[in-house]
Amino acid sequence: MRTASAAFALFRRLGPAGRVEYLAQWNRHWAAFNLVGGKVDDGESFRDACVREVAEELGLRDGLDCAIAAEASCRVREVGHSERHRVDTAYTFEVFAAELLVDSGRVAFDDNRWIDADEVAAGVCRDGRPVSGLMRRVVAGLSAPGGPPPPCGD
Repeated sequence: MRTASAAFALFRRLGPAGRVEYLAQWNRHWAAFNLVGGKVDDGESFRDACVREVAEELGLRDGLDCAIAAEASCRVREVGHSERHRVDTAYTFEVFAAELLVDSGRVAFDDNRWIDADEVAAGVCRDGRPVSGLMRRVVAGLSAPGGPPPPCGD
């Protein structure tokens, strides 16, 4: 079975309407908005991959433009069918809390956007574009009753 590993950053902010919003980026392979991140390269830690992906995708430097947590908030392991590779794949994803240290408008360009929890929970943005299942599970875990469990389970 094919394996794949990826790391993602979870950026949150209080939006203009006073609601929590999450930074999402269009993932053309998944055809849905997802957390910012991507593939872990050989010999790279999940955190290093997250830092690299945030720099590549958003132009943000850890410690200067943003702060990425030292440890993952959660790890997701699941098996799914990769349409791109046409084979079942064992996926491992790690999600890192991240905070912007610059103006939040700086990251809302191209296919990046801030989406609120209602859009995430519904699985669709107000313009009809879908939100990934991974992003829905992460955000749902953050709002689960009884304290902060690992947001995306294992």
